[in-house]
Amino acid sequence: MLVTPAAAYACPVATTTKASPAKPSVTKLLADIMKCESNNRNVRNTQGSSASGYYQITKGTWQDHGGREYAPEAIKASKAEQTVVAKRILAKRGTQPWNASKKCWG
Repeated sequence: MLVTPAAAYACPVATTTKASPAKPSVTKLLADIMKCESNNRNVRNTQGSSASGYYQITKGTWQDHGGREYAPEAIKASKAEQTVVAKRILAKRGTQPWNASKKCWG
């Protein structure tokens, strides 16, 4: 008869880690910003700003974050391309460019 050591049947020790506060995902945050900024539409700002597109990105911010590789301004780029640039902006500047609408999405 083969005897198997008792350790082979031991249950692994569970370790617990302290959970960090939940942060919204980048995707969720950008979806909320887009809803507040443009109501999920690819539009031009009519309030005297150069902002356009789904995320209402100004021309200068668009260009400073590589948007010109897609189009001269946000409104002329696809939604996917605008999202790439919005993620770059978020990574570099945080939510600051969208702070005017923070009461809506924040």
